[in-house]
Amino acid sequence: PAPLLSASVSVSPSQAVPGEDVIYAVSVYNKGTGPADAVSVLVTLPPVFIYDGGVAITGDSGRIGGTDPLEGSTLPYFDGFSVPAPSGTAPGTLTIKFDAQILSSAGAQGTYPVGVQVLGDLGNERVFIPDAAPVKVT
Repeated sequence: PAPLLSASVSVSPSQAVPGEDVIYAVSVYNKGTGPADAVSVLVTLPPVFIYDGGVAITGDSGRIGGTDPLEGSTLPYFDGFSVPAPSGTAPGTLTIKFDAQILSSAGAQGTYPVGVQVLGDLGNERVFIPDAAPVKVT
């Protein structure tokens, strides 16, 4: 049995102003024949965003120990997850939702994407999503 991971990332709202929070959702899917252990998720926020807490973890995954990021971080990192193999036709899932604040002192208008890296099974399973879930700062 072996895991087969994929992932997606979304943001709401997709347009905001400095000082506001947006909510990112990172979903990890296991479509393999076995569970994915030691799953970690690293999100690279744009330079004018910081992690602002508000974590909600859903799906049929489990977690032993694990690390959550510190508020104010620009590289939110979550680990300690196990994402099960599919049940019937539905993949095993893990979804992490969290708030990110657009810095009010940044003064930078533009469109800002995030990057996501998912590692599982001691790095044997890797998923990279560059330049995703853009937020337009006005």
